[in-house]
Amino acid sequence: DWTERLRRAVARRDSSLKIATALAFTMHMLGDLHQPLHLTKFQRGGLKHRVRYHNKRTSLHFLWDTQMLKHMLSRHGRRGVVDSISNQIPLQSHELSETDFDMWKWAQQVSQWNCRVVFKEPFVPQLHEQALIELLAMASTNIVHILDSIFATFAD
Repeated sequence: DWTERLRRAVARRDSSLKIATALAFTMHMLGDLHQPLHLTKFQRGGLKHRVRYHNKRTSLHFLWDTQMLKHMLSRHGRRGVVDSISNQIPLQSHELSETDFDMWKWAQQVSQWNCRVVFKEPFVPQLHEQALIELLAMASTNIVHILDSIFATFAD
C-alpha cells in the first residue's frame, strides 16, 4: 500500500527522493481509485464498451480517462470546472479518524458509480459529466485528508 509507504517515509524522515517517490505513487493510486473504470474488469474496464460522445465514437474507458474532462475544460474553462468541483465539496471541514482512510470502502463507493451511472443504458453524456465532477470532488477531499494526516507531523 503506497499510502502506508508514504506514511512510513515521512515518519522516518527519509530522503526527499524517497518521500517524493512514495507521494507520486500514492497520488497515482488514489487517482486511479476514483476512476471507476479502473475498478472493473467488465468489458475490459470499458475499453470494449463503445459510446458516442459529442458525435465521436469512443470507448467508455478513454472517455472517462481524458475525453470528458478535456471537453468540459474547453467548454467551461479551467475556472468553471474547478468551481463545479468545489461546489460539490462540503464547506465545513471535519476531522477524519484513521478508519476513514479505508481504501476498500472508497473502492466500493466508486464501484457503485459503475452500476448506477457508468454502465447504465442508454448512455447520457450529461450524467457522466456530472458523475465525473462528483468523483473529482470525492477524490480531492479524500486526497487532502490523507495528505493532511500524513504530513501533519512533518513540520514538527
